[in-house]
Amino acid sequence: MAGAFFDPAAGLALVMDNQAIFETLLRSFVDHHQNLEERIDRLIGQNDRSELVRFCHTAKSTTAHVGSMVVQQQAKAVELQLKSSPGFLTDVEKEDLASLVQNMRRLMDLAEAYLAAYQSPAFGRTVANAPAVTDQQPGPTSTDDLAPAQPVRDRAVWLQLRHSLDVHDPKNSRRLLDQLLAQTELETDRQILIQVQTLLGQYQYGKACQLIDPILA
Repeated sequence: MAGAFFDPAAGLALVMDNQAIFETLLRSFVDHHQNLEERIDRLIGQNDRSELVRFCHTAKSTTAHVGSMVVQQQAKAVELQLKSSPGFLTDVEKEDLASLVQNMRRLMDLAEAYLAAYQSPAFGRTVANAPAVTDQQPGPTSTDDLAPAQPVRDRAVWLQLRHSLDVHDPKNSRRLLDQLLAQTELETDRQILIQVQTLLGQYQYGKACQLIDPILA
């Protein structure tokens, strides 16, 4: 059975029912693919088969973690198709890429709707309880009233961790995990790292990589 197009329960199960982490993955998925159509059109125009294969490979992981086995299977099929022949992209391959992009856009819309309806306070903002917008002009704002800047991930270290997990290097993975846990200021990132740590202890390198992929997408 193909399953639902968007199944939040399936995505939650992959992160041990951690709502905050699931919302982080949904937001990362949506934010990263804002210019998806333009990006894929450009790669098709450049006949960049290898980059399109990489896109589909990443999409397999990210779409699964946001709860769509349907799009994951589609991305897998397109990836295999692109790998099967070199040279110029065929009309069939272009059509299949367009269909994948269309379904990813639909998935993004569903993810946005889910976030608007269910976003938890721990994630940073709640849409349901947001104050109404009025026409009143704000008064002078001091620097003390400004929201603090959001912490920035050390992407280089996350990439190193992803690579060390991919090559099954537990010693280096543990070192990088400890480094990230010590320096991260994002609670959702900390929860992801703790789950990666658990998966590493169970030698489940593939699942640990899949948990990190949406962040690095």
